[in-house]
Amino acid sequence: MKKTLFTRREMLLLVLLASIQFCHIVDFMIIMPLGPQLMKALDASASQFGFLVAAYNLAAGICGFIASLYADRFGRKKLIIFLYIGFTLGTFGCSITDHYYPLLIMRALTGMFGGVLTSIIFAVISDLFEDKRRGAAMGILMTGFSAASILGVPIGVWLGAKFNWQFPFMCIAGISVLGIITVSFVLPPLRGHLEHSPTESRTKAHFYRKIFTTQSTRGALLLMATLTFGNFIIIPYISPALVANSGFSANNLSLMYLIGGLVSMVTGPTVGRLADQFGKAKVFRGFALFSCIPFLGVTHLGEVSHVLVYFITTLFFFSMSGRVVPTTALVSTTITNRERGRFMSLVNSIQQLMSSLAASFAGSVVYYNSAGRLLNYSLLGYISCFMTFIAFYLVAKVKSIE
Repeated sequence: MKKTLFTRREMLLLVLLASIQFCHIVDFMIIMPLGPQLMKALDASASQFGFLVAAYNLAAGICGFIASLYADRFGRKKLIIFLYIGFTLGTFGCSITDHYYPLLIMRALTGMFGGVLTSIIFAVISDLFEDKRRGAAMGILMTGFSAASILGVPIGVWLGAKFNWQFPFMCIAGISVLGIITVSFVLPPLRGHLEHSPTESRTKAHFYRKIFTTQSTRGALLLMATLTFGNFIIIPYISPALVANSGFSANNLSLMYLIGGLVSMVTGPTVGRLADQFGKAKVFRGFALFSCIPFLGVTHLGEVSHVLVYFITTLFFFSMSGRVVPTTALVSTTITNRERGRFMSLVNSIQQLMSSLAASFAGSVVYYNSAGRLLNYSLLGYISCFMTFIAFYLVAKVKSIE
């Protein structure tokens, strides 16, 4: 009988964690395809929309840094429940406001909890699965992202068009309440990282000195910062650009996320297994080079066939999965188990801050002309490819200690 890679209990845990990711990713992503509708309803400019996206990431980045100081002092389960509750309240707040600045505050509040929640989930995966299975586990976890694209975002866009832009957030908050209850009963305590006796390495000063003076962990932070910036100068404005420049409707956007998510769900676990088999850095390099094609394609789309748009955006989703899965798995192997929670919180903090910076930067570059077209989006594609080549170089400096 062929031996399975994961036990039934491990698969249940992975599915549960992926479902938490599903709620978080839908909440984070849905505001971007709702951008055209939201900007019209709130009378917001392209740059204001960029700040709306950035607020979530900025709050997540700051709180992620704080969490990196204390994340390993608490049981993972208790911390996940606390963060999940805060995330749910923030999402509910988004569903009951109809003005720009209150929404800006609610997005920041949601980011405070949601961003840290992701880093703790990644720490759990790194705690429970050794290096030879971690890529595959990350691949399964990333199906939460794919499921968000397949179900959450398309349905959310449809609900936003049928009712109003607030309604999808109300639905996410309701699903999250059910998620909190499930986590409370199903998730194990996850306190193994607390069993180590306190040592100097657990002090804050020593931890940060070690992180920033060790080439591998320093390189891991630089790699994630570079890669994230390159991603997020493009992602927030995909939907506004397709609506303004390619004539897409809400239904077209739903179908785009559906197709891209299906492809990512199928390929994500495969990418993880390839990373485990052939090396995480090698697989990342292959996808990094390939990704420049869809990245440039997405940012240069105009009035072309919708079929071509679906093809290029699907390649974009596929290449994103190929970049994120092996990189996250590789970065998690650069630190010891007892320090991994705070390190992954720090990694997530860097990612969120760079996402905020990138979204704000992109908002200052793109603008609508008098004909309603979004201009300068192509420039962001070239910058993204430049950042990709820097990441291609930096990955060589990230070495696993396992």
